[in-house]
Amino acid sequence: MPIKLLEQVELSIQSGKHVEAKRQIAKIKKSYALKAQDRVRIADFLYRLGDLKGALKTLATGTESTLEPSVLISYAQMLNQVGAWKMALRKLDQLTQRKISLDSSRIIAEIYLTLYEFEKGLSFAQKLRQEVESTDTRRQILDQILLADLLEGSGKWQEAVSLLVSLNEKILKTDKVLLAILLQAESEYLIKADQKHTFSRCESNLKKAIELFTSETATKDYAYALKWLGVLHLKKKEFSQAKLYLEKALSILKSSKTRATALIEVLYFLQFVRPLNCIESLFLQFYPLPSIWKSNLEGDCILIENNTTTSVFYSKVNFSKALDLISNKTLSDQDLKILTLILCASDYGISIFTLIDQIFDSDFIDLSYPLKRIEFSLKKINSLIPLIRKDNWIRLKEIPTACIFPKLDWVEKRDFLLLERLNSDFSVSDIQKILKVSAASARRLRKKWNVK
Repeated sequence: MPIKLLEQVELSIQSGKHVEAKRQIAKIKKSYALKAQDRVRIADFLYRLGDLKGALKTLATGTESTLEPSVLISYAQMLNQVGAWKMALRKLDQLTQRKISLDSSRIIAEIYLTLYEFEKGLSFAQKLRQEVESTDTRRQILDQILLADLLEGSGKWQEAVSLLVSLNEKILKTDKVLLAILLQAESEYLIKADQKHTFSRCESNLKKAIELFTSETATKDYAYALKWLGVLHLKKKEFSQAKLYLEKALSILKSSKTRATALIEVLYFLQFVRPLNCIESLFLQFYPLPSIWKSNLEGDCILIENNTTTSVFYSKVNFSKALDLISNKTLSDQDLKILTLILCASDYGISIFTLIDQIFDSDFIDLSYPLKRIEFSLKKINSLIPLIRKDNWIRLKEIPTACIFPKLDWVEKRDFLLLERLNSDFSVSDIQKILKVSAASARRLRKKWNVK
């Protein structure tokens, strides 16, 4: 396919002529058999034009084993960006035995880092050490910082620090941003490893990094430096200073297009210097992302009451004034799981593709079916608790002042929760009577719930 045609699409997108770009893409797809690199490029165009369904369909032709690595990587990258991280991981896991270029290894390692899959990412980042002859020194240094991040995440913080120290001499003093990233990363590793004898140096380096980033463009990197300065003060028990820096970092991240994990990390530390409100607690503990910052809280459901969020046992808690979503039989299990996900996303919101990823836990070439199912549930939920929709993003118009709902892994056991609340030692006949099911169904439910 002539490269000129792709350049014309790029020009149309950059000029804001999106209708023309879509027309050009349709003509290309109709007229040419697309090679792997062409499909990746076309999918990227469609993604930028807001047509994620079209982008994924362009990539997903053939089986996983026959797809080119570049196609699988693009597929995983796109899924990860829209919050479908389970599907993204499955795509990446197809690449463990495939021959991968250095550029592809970099992308894969970056995705694994964002998903806290440090060991998996490390195996790809190690390949970047082959770049020792690279003429692009800046690119090489950024790749070594990526490797250091993965080493630290894998528990090898000393090796990570040593790697960063070795990079110091290679950085041009005029490259302020790169120097700031290096200073911040080294301080982060030492603070997380609780190396108290280095705290003075860490504080000095973080303040220098903040100056180098400058606040004129309150970037995410600038916010991360503020966050770790806040954590440093927290470890030194200087709580007012810790709160000041953490609040500032949170404010910057909230106003920028950032991943949920970045906000969760700040909230984790902020809870030690001030009480989190209901929305913040929901988001920190229950937003559906892999995280090393969440606590394992006892309980099978979540109670929102008096602007606080509590993990409780449904059979033991008094919630007479709360909206009980567990006993609401107008909501199917799927409806309830979607509503739980939306509630846990609080005011941050959640992508419809994250809902697909969490509800179906399966890969789709054609998203029409799962989208139709999700939309049906959203219509029912909206009649109960109003939603706000913008493009593919969903959030509640207002968090209920008092309600109780199951944790995600308890949604399919909601009948068990209801029965347990009525009778802690229920029999097969109790299940038959209350749920109006046959004896065989009652026995199956007891087995499903592991009731002895």
